[in-house]
Amino acid sequence: MLWLWRNDPVTRRASRTTEAISWTVHERWLASVTSSPDRHLLIAEADGLLIGTVKFDRRQTEPGTYEISINVRPDSRGSGVGRAVLSTACAEFAATQGAGRI
Repeated sequence: MLWLWRNDPVTRRASRTTEAISWTVHERWLASVTSSPDRHLLIAEADGLLIGTVKFDRRQTEPGTYEISINVRPDSRGSGVGRAVLSTACAEFAATQGAGRI
């Protein structure tokens, strides 16, 4: 699902890298995210349905600061679910990781 959402045209337009990515590239990216202590990926679910992702990347130039990325499943966009996912993820991340700034 994450790979399909990443290659969605709306997601690609809002991404730093706007080209579609291959499954192999996605696998490498996911492995790097899940193995790095400086990167945290949260996957949101509601009623057994994956609805979005939020990623926190530690900014090396600003201690205690994280850059955030969010992606909401394409068929849930515009419903307000993104706001709920983002709010919940930020609260959870701050509570568990002690982030100073997001």
